[in-house]
Amino acid sequence: MRHNIRITPSVWWCCAIFATCALAQDSTDSEGNSWLPTRCVPLETIGFHDEPEAEGDSVEVFSPAKFKSTTFTLRENKTLANLLDDADDVNLFLTMQMEETNELFEFSCKNVLGANREEGFSCVNTPPSDILMLNPKSLRFSRAAIGSWTFQSETSLRAGSSLFVEMGQCYSLEVESDSN
Repeated sequence: MRHNIRITPSVWWCCAIFATCALAQDSTDSEGNSWLPTRCVPLETIGFHDEPEAEGDSVEVFSPAKFKSTTFTLRENKTLANLLDDADDVNLFLTMQMEETNELFEFSCKNVLGANREEGFSCVNTPPSDILMLNPKSLRFSRAAIGSWTFQSETSLRAGSSLFVEMGQCYSLEVESDSN
């Protein structure tokens, strides 16, 4: 019986230490993403269109194109983080909401090192057609996407691809709401 009494305080201390570590980890995680949610404004959006080839022509022609810039909001997706907590090397899940259309896109992000060895995120959606690079310190972003388009009622020879690259600045929505 005495042996059980000695174990109980040991178990209690182990549980207390574990709970303290778990709470410290939770507070670290929430502080790490304190820059979210953000509103991101593109400063430049450029790209190329793959022009449709003439019948029998196998040479692709790319033409420069200026794409319409669209402001978007980024929010941490804690639901995906909880459901996919064992996802390989994923450090952050984001939801991107386009301002004009309210379309939603889900991104999984990994930690990366950028210029001057600053930490940031490299994010992709599924299936991977967009890549979003984020610097949480400066709140700068770069985004690239590739997509296919087809002229309606045309042959597969009139199909093409578009590539666009966008860069811009994000602004913390928490800071905006504090100043109002």
